[in-house]
Amino acid sequence: GVGMAGTADGLGAVQQPAPYVPATPEEAEAVQTLRELQGRRATLDREFDAEMLALEKRFHALYAPLDAQRSEVVRSGKIAHFWLRVLKNSRTVAGNITPEDEPLLQHLVDLRVREDALLAGESQADDSAAATENGASKTAAPSSASKNAPGHGSFTLEFEFSDNAWFKNRVLTKTYVMAAEEDDLLEQAKGCKIEWKPGKNLTVKVVRKTTKGRGKGGSRVIVKTEPCDSFFNFFAPPEMPDPETVDPALA
Repeated sequence: GVGMAGTADGLGAVQQPAPYVPATPEEAEAVQTLRELQGRRATLDREFDAEMLALEKRFHALYAPLDAQRSEVVRSGKIAHFWLRVLKNSRTVAGNITPEDEPLLQHLVDLRVREDALLAGESQADDSAAATENGASKTAAPSSASKNAPGHGSFTLEFEFSDNAWFKNRVLTKTYVMAAEEDDLLEQAKGCKIEWKPGKNLTVKVVRKTTKGRGKGGSRVIVKTEPCDSFFNFFAPPEMPDPETVDPALA
């Protein structure tokens, strides 16, 4: 059927709801009170978010030396193929690891989580402090960087590999961008480009098909590549639709 966007284009501007008009002075007073209460609650929400960010930053700093020590132990090689074992013991990941993936995953030497929202918060705090020192208004409009800052909970997974025969990358990344205005809502998942070495791409397979020809040509062999299962498809997630471009009738 025709979506709402198409209907709007065909019939002109979509009719907007009539503005709210209180029926009585008492109703108007009650509505104003509710608006003020909502405003005060919104202020508390902002204070909560600021304090939560500060708490997360404090503990992030406490976690850092422990994570560094763990990485040092793993890199020592005393536990063979540590991260491959971790992934194979994960109910979420294990089913995506193929036998062909395992020799490459033996080169995984570190797996880190980068808290993008915390880093963005630190950057915005630095910008705010600099603006204050320069005499700028504290209520100035946010910069383009802060407008595009990742939402609370956004993070990047960093997979560090040792030199290997499969690809040139030192680090593979997968970023999860959370919506800035809604908690726990995934807005976008971003992978990275893997620089596969010739003939080493584990996400495709070579298929040879023999076709029966007619006449003097006889049969011939067609060689092509097709996608195949691999853990490394994780770094090429499907694109998520932009909510602003989706037809409301199909949403």
